[in-house]
Amino acid sequence: WARRLGSRESNSAWYRPTTHSSKKPVRSTSAWATIVNFLLMVTVQTIAAWSLATLLSLITLFSWFLLATQRFKPSMMLPCKDDGCARLAKKLFLLQSLLLAFAAGLVLMRITQLTQNHQDNVIDNLIVGLSSLFLIRGIGDFKYFGIFRQEEAGNFSLIDRKWITPLALFFFVLSVILLI
Repeated sequence: WARRLGSRESNSAWYRPTTHSSKKPVRSTSAWATIVNFLLMVTVQTIAAWSLATLLSLITLFSWFLLATQRFKPSMMLPCKDDGCARLAKKLFLLQSLLLAFAAGLVLMRITQLTQNHQDNVIDNLIVGLSSLFLIRGIGDFKYFGIFRQEEAGNFSLIDRKWITPLALFFFVLSVILLI
């Protein structure tokens, strides 16, 4: 059996005897080599994930800032005209900011999976749910908000058309990239 395979010494293509020297090779990495290694490690998914997590966190902090400084207006959340709707809009705005913080945490968990080259069905399913919520918000209810809204007058419609709907669709695209 040993003769058929050959001895290690005779098959020098895969066996090279090592010599031990007292000098250890010195590894020097420059800053450019570190940057190149980092850029090679970064993928489209991690860029999308960091972008999404950063934007969700910033929007959450901005929402809390608006609530803490009493600058929140009910027309930012719902097309309101009475006082009862204003209280409901404030509660929904707080709930929305908490859900955005949860979504940012979920995306951060996905980032750790991407950096460790790991897949988890639970996180994948939660990201699918998150992306579907962004798509539903982007499409809208066909009356007050979303792409297919019919009402164009009012502060809420202006904010929705300029900021909320494009952000929801952009977040949908970024969250779908996390799943690919």
